[in-house]
Amino acid sequence: MTAAELIGVLQAIPQEARLTLHFSERGLPGTRETLHLLESPRNATRLRNAIAEFREAKAIEASKKLPPVAPSLADVTLDPEVQAVIFDAFGTLCHIPNPTRPFLRLFNLGGGRNFWPALKVVMTKPLDLRGGAEALKLTPQSEVMTALEVDLAAELASIELYPETIDVLTSLRARGIKLAIASNLAMPYAAPLLALLPFELEAYAWSFEVGHLKPDRRIFEWTCKRLGVLPENTLVIGDSLSSDYDGATHAGLRAIYLRRDAGPASGDRQQGVHD
Repeated sequence: MTAAELIGVLQAIPQEARLTLHFSERGLPGTRETLHLLESPRNATRLRNAIAEFREAKAIEASKKLPPVAPSLADVTLDPEVQAVIFDAFGTLCHIPNPTRPFLRLFNLGGGRNFWPALKVVMTKPLDLRGGAEALKLTPQSEVMTALEVDLAAELASIELYPETIDVLTSLRARGIKLAIASNLAMPYAAPLLALLPFELEAYAWSFEVGHLKPDRRIFEWTCKRLGVLPENTLVIGDSLSSDYDGATHAGLRAIYLRRDAGPASGDRQQGVHD
């Protein structure tokens, strides 16, 4: 059943039988629909059947659009046309075992207001923690700032590569595949990651240097240009459905959604300053 057919069913219900129906963002009737049709069981049954049919059709349609998914980097298979691979950083190549999120705590010193603008400031400019505080016009007490810096140093020191990262990078390099990183990142997190990599990659699109955040297509276009590879011959691998997969495909690149667990899609995960 199409949306138009469902609307037709709704329009056929008598005016005195009202319906309140909540739609989710994906166009599916929500679980909280309220039917005020008690005086007309025939209409209620007809409508429920129409909604069930509509949901089934939308689910089938959505399943055809699911992105290619891999549970780890080692499970990614490259098409013969792929000449370059762009990796997301945190959650893809590496992770922080025990995050303390000092930048987010810094934002909260401003009362938690204007979170997204603050995030954009520290991730699109080459700022350390104190530079971020100045740019956001925050004046934390000296002991508070020192505590945040201590936590940041501990967080940076704890960064680890995933077990398969080095083998995957080494194998791709041996095959002649060009390699890059495109990451939404605050400046302090880049150097510790670089120190863990087994060799220099062909390009690094750090948001704090490029000035754009994924899913902005400009960060992908910048990286492809730096690699010297056409978008259609470039594969993006990342753990964010919105920033990595959607951003890359909308820019004309290939993409694989890295989903390391069976939890909710990480396109909706909590945003941080290392992505």
